Formats: sequence, structure tokens, C-alpha cells
Amino acid sequence: DISVARDSTFDGLKTPNMDLSGATIGGDLLITNVAVSKRLQLVHANIARNLTISSSQIVGIAKLSHLRVGWDFAFRNSTAETLDLSNANVDGDFVIASDRRFVKSGVKSGAFILTNTKVDEVNDSLACYHSIQRREFCDAGTYDPWPSKLQMGGFVYRDFTSIDRPYSWWVNWLGRESVFTPREYDQLATVLRSNDLNEMADTVIEGKTNAEIASSDILTRLRLFLNRSIGLASPRFYPFLYFWMLLFILDRKSTRLNSSH
Repeated sequence: DISVARDSTFDGLKTPNMDLSGATIGGDLLITNVAVSKRLQLVHANIARNLTISSSQIVGIAKLSHLRVGWDFAFRNSTAETLDLSNANVDGDFVIASDRRFVKSGVKSGAFILTNTKVDEVNDSLACYHSIQRREFCDAGTYDPWPSKLQMGGFVYRDFTSIDRPYSWWVNWLGRESVFTPREYDQLATVLRSNDLNEMADTVIEGKTNAEIASSDILTRLRLFLNRSIGLASPRFYPFLYFWMLLFILDRKSTRLNSSH
């Protein structure tokens, strides 16, 4: 394992694999202008201050699971087929930043795995770095550096920059999760309430119910619908619900058999 007491920089490296698993860096770690064709690994690495991956391309997976960063982790103007930060701890900001030209190129990472990841603040509006005069570009409703696929079960963050965003943006962001879990909605609602955005938080919780219904089997959908709409889905009504569903299924089967003759 690599152990360095000071800052470390990897600049301009082109390699199939880059393995810094278990590394201990006493200062900042900067990975810039690097092209990795297969795998970048920082599993169980410990970075005392900042970790920055800048202007780099990882064609395969960037596996940073169980990573520990003392200050900020910044992923700037960079892409990875999959950025795996599962079980990582970032004591500062998780920065996803891209400048105007990079965003307009349309290049994005494939997926972020943030399962059981803990960060202090999510900062995805640092494209606004050096660009206070470019507020229109940094508008939270249009600027979006996130990949199309996310895994966020157990993703914990204290705050989110530019938290006051349109509800449609949050729906789109939460909808990138491949498997519905209620914790994502509860986490976001908690952060919204801490910023006195209680109405938006209530809307997110309502969205959680809708997402749960959409992701459930037909019996669960019916129970959730009744529970929310008319309050009839107490356990004593379950036999009636199952009987109704059984009749529905038998009727569908009968219809298909008749149509086949």
C-alpha cells in the first residue's frame, strides 16, 4: 500500500488500470488529465485532505468504495462508466462540477453508486465556479451534471447546494434510482425541512407514496391506493381484497381461454 505524508499528483497518465487501493495520503490527492481504459481503484484509501479527479476519463469503473476523505471530494469535468462510492465517507463536500463547455459536449458518466455513502454537503452547482456573472448557466432547474442512473440506498448528506429547486428537478433526480427505496425520499425531505422548505418536503413525501405504488405489485398497489384514498386498507379488509383479486385473476384467465377457442 502507498503511504505518502504530503500532497500527491498524477497528471497526464494513460493506463489500462490505476490501483491506489489502501493508499494513505497525508495531504491532497490530485488525479488530472488521466485516461484509464479499464479500472481506477481507490478502495479503502485514506485521503487526509482533498481528493480531486479532474479532466479525466475512466472508460470502465472508478471503484472508490470504503474511501475516506478528510475534506472535499471533487469530480470535475470527468466521466466514468460507473463511479462507485459505496460505503465511502467524505467529511466535506461531494463536488460534481463541470464547466460550460464540458456540459454542452453532452458527455456524462453512466452511473453513480452512492449506497451507504456519507458526505457533508452535495455541491453540484460548482460549474458556477468563477461564474457568479453566469447565473443563467448555473440555474438549478437546467444545469444537471448527474448521470442517468443512480443507486442511493442509504446515501446520507447534511445539505445540498442550490436546495431551492423546482419539484420537477427533484422528481427527475430521485427517479434515476433503479430500485425504489423510501430512504432517499426521507433523506431529501429532512434536508429540505432543515432549509425551511417544508412545503416542498411535504410534496417529496407525497411523491414517495406515488413511487411506492408505482414500484409495487398489483395487490400492494391496491392496498396503498385504498390506504391513501379512503382509508379502508386495514388488516380486517385484507380477505376481501384478496378475494376480489382472485376473482379478477380467474376472470382474466377465463377470458384468455375463451378467446383461444
